[in-house]
Amino acid sequence: MRSLWKTVRRDPAVHRAVLVLVVLGVVSLALSLLLIAAHVALVGQLVAGLAVVPLIFAVYLCLLVADMRPDGNGGGGSPGDDGEPGPPRPATPGDGVDWERFERAFWAEVDKHVPVG
Repeated sequence: MRSLWKTVRRDPAVHRAVLVLVVLGVVSLALSLLLIAAHVALVGQLVAGLAVVPLIFAVYLCLLVADMRPDGNGGGGSPGDDGEPGPPRPATPGDGVDWERFERAFWAEVDKHVPVG
């Protein structure tokens, strides 16, 4: 809950979706309590169960955003921001790969493991 509050308080314009999800979840929970008090318990339970979904999404968004902050409160930015080089760039298709040799080895392995009927 603390992460949710920090996210909404720090960047309210950027994280308006989190605020909307929290309001939707709280209104749904209040509606479910009203339905249960009105002796419509099954519908109230259904609405309460559905109210959990936006609250879970709000918590997920808060944790996702908190993990990407480079301020030391949950993770760093992208690799290389602090002067250290990041991991090497992945090779693009065709960079020094012998595709014919790979294909021969692949089909030889398939023929070895797959019985021919």
